[in-house]
Amino acid sequence: MMLRSILLAFALTAGLPVVAQADPAAEAREAGQAARDAIAGTTPAARDLVESMTPGYTETPPEAALEEGNLSAAGNARLAQCGAAPGTPGCEALANAHADATARADSTPGMRSDPAVVEAIAASREVTLDGLEAVYSDCVGETTETGIVTRDIQFCHRYYRRDLENSCTKTRDVRVTWQCPAGSMGPYLDHWGDRFERGTNYCYRIARHVATCGENQTISPDQTQCFDNETGETSPAAMVPEHLYFAATPHVLEAWVNACADYESRAPPGTLLPDGEETPDELPFMATGRVDKCVRSTSVCTDPYPATRLINGYPITRECWAYTNTFDCVSSTGVSDCDQPRFGSCSPAAAATCIDQDEKDGFCTAERLEFDCTHRDTRRTETRLNCGAQTFSDRDGNVWDASSPPDPDLLTVVTYMEAGRQAGRYIDQGSLTVFNGVNNSCKKKLFGLINCCSRSGIDPQMFNNLSAIMGVAGTVGNALASTYMFDALFVSDAPNWVISGFSSLFGSGTSSTLAGLLTGNLTVSQFATSLIPGPWTIAMMAIQMSGLLSCSENEQVLAMKRDSDLCVDNGSRCSKRLKVVRTCIERTYSYCCFNSRLAKIINRQGRAQLGIHGGGCGGFTVAQLQALDLSRMDLSEFMDEIRAAALEMPAIAPGRIGACALAGGACE
Repeated sequence: MMLRSILLAFALTAGLPVVAQADPAAEAREAGQAARDAIAGTTPAARDLVESMTPGYTETPPEAALEEGNLSAAGNARLAQCGAAPGTPGCEALANAHADATARADSTPGMRSDPAVVEAIAASREVTLDGLEAVYSDCVGETTETGIVTRDIQFCHRYYRRDLENSCTKTRDVRVTWQCPAGSMGPYLDHWGDRFERGTNYCYRIARHVATCGENQTISPDQTQCFDNETGETSPAAMVPEHLYFAATPHVLEAWVNACADYESRAPPGTLLPDGEETPDELPFMATGRVDKCVRSTSVCTDPYPATRLINGYPITRECWAYTNTFDCVSSTGVSDCDQPRFGSCSPAAAATCIDQDEKDGFCTAERLEFDCTHRDTRRTETRLNCGAQTFSDRDGNVWDASSPPDPDLLTVVTYMEAGRQAGRYIDQGSLTVFNGVNNSCKKKLFGLINCCSRSGIDPQMFNNLSAIMGVAGTVGNALASTYMFDALFVSDAPNWVISGFSSLFGSGTSSTLAGLLTGNLTVSQFATSLIPGPWTIAMMAIQMSGLLSCSENEQVLAMKRDSDLCVDNGSRCSKRLKVVRTCIERTYSYCCFNSRLAKIINRQGRAQLGIHGGGCGGFTVAQLQALDLSRMDLSEFMDEIRAAALEMPAIAPGRIGACALAGGACE
């Protein structure tokens, strides 16, 4: 009765009609035989295939003897068989029924000869089946709305644009000219070195005039007359200028061909150090009163040799002839990533919040805007049979409750059983805690177009444990494979409690891929590609479309975890700032992620029950777990997941279920 009640409750909960049959056994035999004959006729190899796929298949199961009518002998034989190999649900049911019947017979030895019993049996023979139709005609089909809407707070930013790593070069321009003093001649280049060193520029001036006479002439004592020694004639002495030669004076003109001038002009007063000096993180400076500002982050000499160079014949020595500098700037141009199409279907969740303020001038440089978005909508209409108003009146006028209302407790029971299964399998052996989470993070740069904290847009079910096992084995080889667990997405975190639970699904030595995982020699992409290549290929296409391809692998996997509703937002912080001006250029968002949605729900609501505050990812000790009250938790999100999985149950193991149905034998 217990098994029957559970099956009936499941059928009603799932919206499946319960139909009475006149002779269920006969109809089942006829349908099974017809299906077997049809398959064998169209595909001769089908029967052999079915038999080979069905563990424990036999043409003559013990139950076949029941058709011969010798129920007592068959029952005793079956009891003996169960006594030799107990433990199956069928044997347990048979043993309980036999014990119950024996106990009743022992307690009421004269029941069969009791006059009241004899009279009741005789009266019951007068009841016709037609009379029951009116009694059980009030069952009605109820159409109900079920499912939930999962909402998600998504965010975007408005900010002044950050322009980082702007590279520029300034080159030293040195020119040398030569000059002579006033009243002198030159400059002249001594090409041959007959007066000065070759290549030297020189000047000259007339130092004096000297009286000079010709050949065979004698100058007079007063230096004015020349006497011809042969004729005795006189003539005036010639006045010949005498030149004084000296080196010209070099004049050096030095300037910079400066492609960094615009950035340097935007540097706050006192922050621009000499070229080549490293800029520290902090420097005192006065407020600029302007939004746009730059700080030089690096300055490197890129043309140091030779230090001494001959320019226009003059040697010039400098330590560096060119510097390449980089500047990080905040501009006055406003930028926003809030115009994405996905926000069009969302509602504003809160007013804009300033997440970064200029430390010197006080104005807001970045705002965060939040949107309330529908992430998953599983609302649907289901029809189920409700016999909750049924009564039965016997011939004496007694009214009996014959109702069979839909059982609302099945989802709760399954949820509690799954919670126990996860707690037993995914225990952290180091801390002896269960329902642990893993810290994950992603970065959102407040410049450019890359947001490594966006979602990927993949189908959440592509990476659950069931998909992983089917990818390796081609079938469901372990009944404990769960659509609720997402262990494959936690390879990069590699906590022992996840690996231990995941490995139990494969058995010993069944997966070289898993062996590589356990030794830590695989990346997420290598693992997922080997385990579930098809879904991973689809996921990479989604990642490329979402702009996450240039993000780290851990950030890509985090996006998949968030798509699967496995994470809780633990807030953000500024993880990188500009030097000196201290403007935030990168925010890191932290998430606590769990390998199942149920673990996430129990962890978050359980921490609230126990008064554990903060955004940690720690699990519960055994004592803390025993103190939790699951009945006080809102488990609707996970129950909706169970309901969807139950409706799709035949798809879980089609090979095994179909083989047992068509074979006509028994599946133990």
